[in-house]
Amino acid sequence: MRMLRLVESLTRRTAAWGRSFAGAAAVAVAAILGPVATSGAQDLLTPPEDPAELVDRLNRLLPRVSQSERAETVLLPALAQMQSPPGAVRSSEAAIMMSPEHPGWRRASEWAAASEQQTALDALRSVAEPRTRFVFTLPYGETAPREFRTAGLYTSFGDSNTIAQAKHGHLDAFDRLRRLVHVEATRLASAGEGGAALELLASMSRFGRMIADRLFLDEKEWGMQVMRESFERMRDVVYTHRDTFDEATLMQIIDELDVREYRIERIRLPQGDILGGLQIIVRVIEYRGGPIPDRFGPMMAGMASAERPLRMFGEAAGWQRLSETHANWFDSLDKLRGVYNDWELRWPLDPFDRLMRTSSDYRRMDPSRYAVIMESVPDLGSLFNERMLARTELAGSRLALAVVAHRARTNVWPRPLFAVRGRYLREIDVDPFHPSGDTAIEYFVPILDSPRDERRDPEPHRMTVVLGEAGASISPGDEMDLETDDSMVDMLEDMPPEFIEMVVNGVLQQFIDQGVAADTIEQAVDGWLENLRQMMQPPPGAPRPPAGFMDDIPSRDEAVAMLRALFENRRFVNALERRRQGRSLTPDEQRSVLEAMDEAAAVAESAGAADGDSEFPGRESFALTFDDSEFILYSVGRDGVPNWARNVGPAGNDYLLWPPTMSLVREHRLREAGR
Repeated sequence: MRMLRLVESLTRRTAAWGRSFAGAAAVAVAAILGPVATSGAQDLLTPPEDPAELVDRLNRLLPRVSQSERAETVLLPALAQMQSPPGAVRSSEAAIMMSPEHPGWRRASEWAAASEQQTALDALRSVAEPRTRFVFTLPYGETAPREFRTAGLYTSFGDSNTIAQAKHGHLDAFDRLRRLVHVEATRLASAGEGGAALELLASMSRFGRMIADRLFLDEKEWGMQVMRESFERMRDVVYTHRDTFDEATLMQIIDELDVREYRIERIRLPQGDILGGLQIIVRVIEYRGGPIPDRFGPMMAGMASAERPLRMFGEAAGWQRLSETHANWFDSLDKLRGVYNDWELRWPLDPFDRLMRTSSDYRRMDPSRYAVIMESVPDLGSLFNERMLARTELAGSRLALAVVAHRARTNVWPRPLFAVRGRYLREIDVDPFHPSGDTAIEYFVPILDSPRDERRDPEPHRMTVVLGEAGASISPGDEMDLETDDSMVDMLEDMPPEFIEMVVNGVLQQFIDQGVAADTIEQAVDGWLENLRQMMQPPPGAPRPPAGFMDDIPSRDEAVAMLRALFENRRFVNALERRRQGRSLTPDEQRSVLEAMDEAAAVAESAGAADGDSEFPGRESFALTFDDSEFILYSVGRDGVPNWARNVGPAGNDYLLWPPTMSLVREHRLREAGR
């Protein structure tokens, strides 16, 4: 998306920080295609007479099962009795990275072995048993059973019963269970009980899948993250304790990781967050009118400053000003329905569908006119990424364990990979990130499968693991984003000629007005980047921008590379000169400008990638080599291109599946610590 960020920055004229040409283009697309109408959103988002009724509507969406099938009745009482984890187990990542060599291991191991924690693990195994039909059906709000509310193991909507301010206390307890599972898996595997460790992690992955069927974004994200974390952790245990696993144990786990059992494609979009947005609209906007003066400012300020109460007065003033230009009742409802319909339309699509290359209705929504929606409804787009990562981790785990099982039986690596089909897998799982949709996950054995050079002997495979910002998460998918780059040509292809002319003329005029020329590029970039950072900051008192809004500001090197590429493009220079002379551009000349901008954006991306690949500034990274005693399994990742797993990890080019990233990171940190 950096091309679009750059273009929208160049074309920005006012302090309305949320508007951009990219958004205008998307709005025009929607205007041409017309709104997508689905009865589901219409029924879900029918305004109630009383906003409090929406909590009942929310709970009616939960599945109805018998008392004996309610997972919460088995699991939550056990979680309520758990002891607090020791300080060394401060997070899920810390629990994963821990090993018997860690100075805090003794206390962590004793904590996991205590009866309270073992009871919680038994409860997890019980509700996640694949042959049972447990469902987590805990009601939301004050309708949750009193014993769970007293223990804080429920979703609270606060004193005002506001859905959009949901606090999911049970997720905190689930996180403690999550840490416990990782410590226990290490404890079991270290004691020679590798099969039991894998069974426990499989139970955790199934529990994650269960929670992914809940109704809020936070719950679904938690469930999907636990699924992919558990899948990788299973590979990690096998990699770290490989000699303790025989073929039969691995085959049993492969069977449990049946894609059909997880039914990832059946996970639905969250509805609770959308109902939260509807409830706020009903509360602060008058029926068939505009914002209610004595409610709009105070209520929205209270939401915006919930984590920082001292900011409430400043927020209130900003929200009160926004009420003057905010959308009315009908426009707000239509926008909320349109945003949800757009997500619903995209959810079943192939990730490489053309529609997925455009920004969602939510991301191109005017954050000032629809500030209530922006503040009360989170961006559900993150789930598209989480679902893809979960699919990749599941496929990679099945395939990796099949390769290790083949080795355990034959003492050689399967070559080709299809040798594992039949005995271990019915089919070779495809790479979810590959644009073809039918290409297997990449596999090779270093030296044996390395590219051949008749003048040199094959060499060990060199790999750099790039973890992202120093101290960032080790998870391979945490820096990935499925929103693909839109080219200007593709984005505007179906636009009316008048709109394309407006966009092109606007971009060229910005170059003219700012005096950007071939010999002033660096000075222009320095001034432009500073102005950009200031303009992308919301005015005082305005609602905060969406998460990640500042993430795609290009670096100085990228901006300079792009502008230089533009001024080296004769078509762009000629068009700029014609515009400076006040002459009109032909449609072909307008298209040439857009093509030149796409080409320049590619140059800028390459400049940024080249700089990152060579030095990884500000990122934790380390290099490794592998010979034919190991195999490499990887997904092509977001760019859809196999790069021989040269740069892997959260900020790498390829998505490493084997050796597991978390295993390599743990070994690296142990080496650094001298253990």
